Amino acid sequence: MPENSVETLQDRILTATSNIITYLFDRFCPTSRKEGIALWRERIFFTIFLSTTVFGTVSYLSSMRIVLAAGMNWIAVFFTFFYFLLMAITFSRSIPYPVKVKLGLLSYYSIGMIVMISIGPVSCGHVWLFSFAVVSCLINGFKSGIIAIMINYISLYFIGTLLHHSMIVWDFSPLFTYHHWTASNLNFLFLVIVVVISLSTILDNFTRLLTKEIETSKQLLRLNKEFEIENAERRKTEIALKNSLDVLSRAKAHLVQSEKMAALGELVSGVTHELNTPIGVGVTASSFLEQKTREFGHLKATGNLSEKEIERYVKTAVDASSLIYQNMNHVAGLIKTFDQLAIDHANEEPRVFFLKDYIEELLVSLRIQTKKRQFNVEINCSEGIKLHSYPGAFSQIISHLVLNSVTHGFAHDHTGNIVFDIITENKILKFRYADDGKGMSELAVKRIFDPFYTTKRGKGRPGLGMNIVYNLVTQLMKGEIECKSMPGNGLEIFIQVPLEADETVSRKQTA
Repeated sequence: MPENSVETLQDRILTATSNIITYLFDRFCPTSRKEGIALWRERIFFTIFLSTTVFGTVSYLSSMRIVLAAGMNWIAVFFTFFYFLLMAITFSRSIPYPVKVKLGLLSYYSIGMIVMISIGPVSCGHVWLFSFAVVSCLINGFKSGIIAIMINYISLYFIGTLLHHSMIVWDFSPLFTYHHWTASNLNFLFLVIVVVISLSTILDNFTRLLTKEIETSKQLLRLNKEFEIENAERRKTEIALKNSLDVLSRAKAHLVQSEKMAALGELVSGVTHELNTPIGVGVTASSFLEQKTREFGHLKATGNLSEKEIERYVKTAVDASSLIYQNMNHVAGLIKTFDQLAIDHANEEPRVFFLKDYIEELLVSLRIQTKKRQFNVEINCSEGIKLHSYPGAFSQIISHLVLNSVTHGFAHDHTGNIVFDIITENKILKFRYADDGKGMSELAVKRIFDPFYTTKRGKGRPGLGMNIVYNLVTQLMKGEIECKSMPGNGLEIFIQVPLEADETVSRKQTA
C-alpha cells in the first residue's frame, strides 16, 4: 500500500476516534456548570470506567465460565450485578458524580475481594485491587490513594489469616501456601505504593499547572472584559466628543457668521462715516454754488448786475468749486483705499523676485511721498532671499507699514528709525518690522488690524492701512501676522509667509 494511502487511513481513523470520544463526552459527561479540574477529573473517571465496561466484558465472560463450571452460582450472580452496576455508573446521567465515584471504587474493591476469596491468587483479583488504589489516587488525590492502599493491605492480611488457619481452600490453587501469599502480596503492595506515589506526584504537578492555566485564563477573561468595558466607555466618550465637536462646529459656524455680519456692519458703518463728511461738504458747496448762480442770473436778467457782483460771484464759484474738488478727490482716495480691502489679486500672477532689492526700490518711492518726514531704514536681509509670491501685495504691505510708522509713530521733530529683519526657515519667510516710535496702548495693539480703527480720526486717516496688511498676509499669502508694542517702546510687527505662493504657514512650522 502506498505511504500516502497509509497516512490518509491513519488520519481517518484518528478523526473518527476523536469524533466518537467527543460524542461520548458530550452525551454522558456534559460540560455545563463544570470547569477546570472538576471537569478534567470527571472526564478521566468516565474514560476509566468506559474502558472498564468495554474491556471488562472479556474478564466478565471468562470469569462467568469458570464459576459456572465450578458450580459457584452465587459468585456468578455477584459478577453480573457488579458488571451492570459498572455500566450504570458509566452511562447514567441521573446519578450524581460523587455517588458515581463512591459506587465505582466500591465495585472495584468488591470485585477484587470476591474474586480473590473465591478463586485465589491465579484470578484477576489483584488487578481489581490495584485499579482500586490507582483510581482512588487519580480521582480523589494522594490521600485517597494511601487510604485505598491501607484498605488493600488490611484486606489481603485478612485473606492471609484465613488461609493460614485453613479457613479457606482454593480449588484452583491448592499448593499456594500462606508464605507464598505473603511474599506475593508484599510485592503487590510495593508496586501499588510506587505507582500511587508516582501518579500522585505527576497529578499534583499537572494540577498546579492546570490551576495556573485556569487562573491565567480567568485573568485573561477578566482583562478582556475590562478591556471591553473600557472600549465601550471609550466609544461612549468618542461619541460624546463627536457630539461636542458637532455642537462646537455649529457654534463656531454661527459665531463666524455673526462675526462676519458684525464686521460687515462695522465696515458699512465705517465706509458711511468716512464718506459722509466729504460728500456732505460737496453737496452743501454745490447747493450753495447753485443758489449763488441763480441769484447771479436774476441780477443779470433784471439789469442790476454790477462789476462788484460779478467779482463776488466769480470768487464764490472758485471757492465752492475748489471745496467740491477737494472733497470729491478725498472721496476718490477713500474709494481707492476701500477697493484694496477686497484683495482682488486674481489678475496678479505670482512671480519670483528678490526681496531685499524690492524693498529698497519701494523705499525710494516712499521717501518721495513722505519727504516732509525724515526716517532711517536698516534692512537685515540676505541678498539671495527670493520669493515666489505677489510683489504687488508686498508693495502694499511695506508701504502701509512705513506710512503707519511715519504718520502715527514718529513725532514731527523726531527722525525715526525703521528696521527690517528678514530670514528664511523651513520654506517660511520670517519678517520682523520694527520702529522706535512712541508705541501703542494695549487697546490699540488689540485693535490695530480692525478696519477703520485709527487714532487720527478726522485728520484724513480712515484707519484701513493695517487692516489691508492683515488681509493680504492672512488671506492672500496664507500667512500669519502679530503685533507687539508698548507706550514709549516703539512697534514690532511679525509676519510669516510661505516662500512659495501656493503653500500655507502652519502652527507646527512656526512653533
